[in-house]
Amino acid sequence: MYGSFSYSWSFVEFGVNVYKAWWEGELRRPLIQIWVPKKGFEHVWGRLYYEWLWGFPRNTSDLEKPVKKFIEWCGKTLFLIDAYPNLWINFGPGSVAAYLGAKPFFKEYDDGSGTVWFGASADLSEAKDWDSIEAMLRFDENNFWWRATINATRIALEYSKNRYIVGFADLGGVHDVLVSLRGVQNLVRDMYFNSRRVEEVSWRLLDLWHVYYDKLYDVIKEYQHGTSAWMGLWSPLRWYPIQCDFSAMLSPKLFQKFVLPILEEAL
Repeated sequence: MYGSFSYSWSFVEFGVNVYKAWWEGELRRPLIQIWVPKKGFEHVWGRLYYEWLWGFPRNTSDLEKPVKKFIEWCGKTLFLIDAYPNLWINFGPGSVAAYLGAKPFFKEYDDGSGTVWFGASADLSEAKDWDSIEAMLRFDENNFWWRATINATRIALEYSKNRYIVGFADLGGVHDVLVSLRGVQNLVRDMYFNSRRVEEVSWRLLDLWHVYYDKLYDVIKEYQHGTSAWMGLWSPLRWYPIQCDFSAMLSPKLFQKFVLPILEEAL
């Protein structure tokens, strides 16, 4: 059941050239990605999608299960035009916060979907003071959620056999991770009254973010050419969506002072 699937798309024969042309600015049209259920599977397709998409935090003791669900979903899916099977390792947005020790909060919905929040993003009582945050800024090889991410990535790659692309976990933006550690209101207040601490910790966190990225990339490149992520854009080179969801809460002045330099450095 899980050993193979087929679809009317070949990444090797078609997708590589199209995506290379897009990244190089040579594609004379936008990328168009369409996923639709095969005839007869409409009634199970959506729920099966959520079973793999949120399967990793639900099944930390059996990380093969969401990979197999993804393969099953692919077998019931048509990938049209520029769409490709993209298994990104989803432990929740901004999972670096969990790698540092923030508590994950998993929420499930009636339609089978879910989401994961970390630390103070879900419960303000989880907010840390700045001394505690600085003490958390270290790479812990044995952190449970980091090991789960590494193991899930490797399992997905081993199952792939060039049938799909494995994408990076959603590491999150630097300031989005800080929100999970400090809390939204606390962080905005600190930008006014403790700006030096915010800037210092942000730069340290950026350095640590790259440690996580590099270690995941080292695993991916053993099995796969190119990289992808939650955004579903394959690249022949190293890449990751640079982001800051928290910036929606900031004035242009605060964004330019605190966030823009971090984004520019991350490029």
